[in-house]
Amino acid sequence: MPDTPETTAPSQDEEWPDPVFTISLIVANTAVFLLMVAKGVSFWTTNEYQALKWGADVAQLTLGQHQYWRLFTANFIHIGFVHLAFNMIVLFGLGRLAEYFFSATDFLLLYIYTGLCSALLGVVWEPMATSAGASGAIFGISGVMLTTLMFADLPITKESKEKVLNSVIWFTVANLFIGGIENYLPGIFHARIDNAGHIGGLVSGMVVGGVLCKHLGESEADREYRGWAWVTLLAVFLVLLALAARHYHAAHPLPVIPARMR
Repeated sequence: MPDTPETTAPSQDEEWPDPVFTISLIVANTAVFLLMVAKGVSFWTTNEYQALKWGADVAQLTLGQHQYWRLFTANFIHIGFVHLAFNMIVLFGLGRLAEYFFSATDFLLLYIYTGLCSALLGVVWEPMATSAGASGAIFGISGVMLTTLMFADLPITKESKEKVLNSVIWFTVANLFIGGIENYLPGIFHARIDNAGHIGGLVSGMVVGGVLCKHLGESEADREYRGWAWVTLLAVFLVLLALAARHYHAAHPLPVIPARMR
């Protein structure tokens, strides 16, 4: 994900807050990577076995063996330093933008939620592929900001809103395109790009943004609305997860082992 969106969106009457939670996520991702390296994983590349050992996502384990926690942990596993570095640079730019408009709780929830949705679509779309990385959640932030910038009443000038919206659109389209063509250039890149995961993060982010963008205030009514919205979004995800697991088991039934007397 080499293109970083423009995030210069000064408010009309206050300065940018420190992106505390974005930096915390970057630290968490980096800490996991350094721990992997300390335990013997290569600094530059990570093979499939090592990625799965540390929590990467693959349908056989995630859906087939009910290891649903991989939908979460896969968002913190990276296939080498370059993969980590690109993702963290973009996360800083987009996360800093999102933290300006969303509360700390909502920002962390939207990051986790879109990461989960990204990982789920990835294993459904390509059940034989192993996937890992924060880019699904990063595309989720992108999706959230697209609908928020389009439809919310934000404390920034119209010119700033249009500038940032155009930058986020460019970032999204360019990186989906790059992710697509990289998969058709064998031998140049170490691993295939999980574009299904990117799309899952993006679409779920747009849904989250559409649901929340009119209720970003700190009034009691807005906070109550967001609380119920997150409960509903979680319920929708659990339904989708149950359907995905059911579909996987229907398509990959366990072998019938004949009974033996003893």
